Amino acid sequence: MKKLLFLFTLFFAYNIHAQEKSISIDSLLTLLHEQSQFNGNVLIIQKGEEILKKSYGLANRTTKKALNENSIFELASLSKQFTAAGIILLHREGKLSYTDKLTKYFPELTFCKDVSIKNLLNHSSGIPEYFGLMMKYGDQSKIANNKDVIQMLYNKVDSLDFYPSDQFNYSNTNYLLLASIIEKIEKKSYSDFMKAAIFEPLGMENTFIYNRRYQPRSIPNYADGYVLGARQKVSLPDSLEYYDYVTYLDGIVGDGMVNSTINDLRIWDQSLRRHAFIQQDELDCLQTLDTLNNGAVNTYSFGWNVKKKDHAINMSHSGSWPGYVTYISRDVHADNLIVILQNFDEIVLPVKAIREVLNDEPISTTYKKEIQLSNSVLKQYTGTYLDGEDPNDVTTLSLGQNALIFNSTNNPWDMPFYPDSENTFFSKAPRMNIGFEFVEEKGAMKLVFLQNGKKIGMSVKKE
Repeated sequence: MKKLLFLFTLFFAYNIHAQEKSISIDSLLTLLHEQSQFNGNVLIIQKGEEILKKSYGLANRTTKKALNENSIFELASLSKQFTAAGIILLHREGKLSYTDKLTKYFPELTFCKDVSIKNLLNHSSGIPEYFGLMMKYGDQSKIANNKDVIQMLYNKVDSLDFYPSDQFNYSNTNYLLLASIIEKIEKKSYSDFMKAAIFEPLGMENTFIYNRRYQPRSIPNYADGYVLGARQKVSLPDSLEYYDYVTYLDGIVGDGMVNSTINDLRIWDQSLRRHAFIQQDELDCLQTLDTLNNGAVNTYSFGWNVKKKDHAINMSHSGSWPGYVTYISRDVHADNLIVILQNFDEIVLPVKAIREVLNDEPISTTYKKEIQLSNSVLKQYTGTYLDGEDPNDVTTLSLGQNALIFNSTNNPWDMPFYPDSENTFFSKAPRMNIGFEFVEEKGAMKLVFLQNGKKIGMSVKKE
């Protein structure tokens, strides 16, 4: 009886602790959502226990439909782990070898004669990124598919960026080619293969390949992806000219275009733990990291970033495409999982803070809180500012919605900066910890530029 009471006490104490972690993470995400820095779904598992599963914000900003736990998101580069899983299956069936050269399947790509399938899987091929090449050489009057990219490589590229296995260099072209190898071997579309070989057998009912512009169809419960346009207007990327590549690259698969939900990604995680799809020896192969020609260890393997510390192994990947920011992290030897799917790409991805809460550590990252200032206060800061060292570098600040809109000669960003005090402003852009403060000295208004809290420049307001 005492033993049962002790076990109950332990369970009760752990449950209370898990609730505290849930409240702490939820409070952070709620704050970020309220100031438009988080919009999406999150699933957090620790030691097999669900810490948090919650939706923040809207799936469709026109209809005002809210996100729910079965909302379907474009996974962006999280798709690569599924493409790699397809290659693992074909390897198991003896239909290919990891040492096969790319030219076995695409002999026309003679500059890739030394590139192996393993090089493609681990981004050590030296094959250049197709994005810029397609923007330069592609026919932008139509939607490109994998065959168009391969034809462009044949016509326009005659050398690798480096010899295979000399370096790690993340190139989406690698996974496009892997998807095309699958299609060539299986004589069916990548979409049909992934559905029949992986998604349906595992019961991932809301996971599929979706090229929304190339092959549009109606999908209930879809989370439309939004971007921040000019003058703080949140829009679909299709409506903005500088995002036109989301249309003419929409037929390409393998490096992206898997769509899924937080619940289906939990099923995927569990299938890896139970070896329901990828077998133990195959996981061992995935977790055995390649050594590059210079002796460095390549920590990218089969669509995952693999981190080893002591006896712990973590597999993770992030994804980004106009309108979507995604993330997955799983610990191999503990039932820990973090999944974040967001359908707005000017956001924060607070993975570090979430990990610190889960590990009972203080949150080391400070997320600034937007305050409201009147237009009369904001207007005193608008105008033209001249760089203290280069008078030809002109900064213009104009009035936005509780924000100052930044543009300059060197950086015509049209970027909003929001107040966190009466004279300090910060950017909500996820990849920049930048901001500025205003200092009035001897009747002159000075604009001090900050990055990571440190001064990086100064301009003076032109009277």
